[in-house]
Amino acid sequence: QRRDYVRVNILNEISYISLKNLETSDVEKGLILDLSGGGARIKIKDKLVKDEIILINLSLERFNLNIKGKIRRADLTEDKDYIYGVSFFGLDEVVKEKIIKLVFTIMRKQRELL
Repeated sequence: QRRDYVRVNILNEISYISLKNLETSDVEKGLILDLSGGGARIKIKDKLVKDEIILINLSLERFNLNIKGKIRRADLTEDKDYIYGVSFFGLDEVVKEKIIKLVFTIMRKQRELL
């Protein structure tokens, strides 16, 4: 499978909120499992639906990013959490470049550990 962006495995806490119930939803916590310039894989407790829009806050390295994502696929884990494939959209070029820079920074650090 060919991808438009390089993907890196990470494990970091995120916070997110569903835009579907923005007025009534609380900010929730989850984990980001991998990241690329075009999307991510996240693990959370909430059940979301395909094409639902969420706002993700990711603080990693020296970056603090707020990213809009659309739920593309879902899997239920053995511990009853959900793993979602999320595609990013509406990113301006500055944010997209920050994400790509972050991916390569993480990759470099991971290689140094080998």
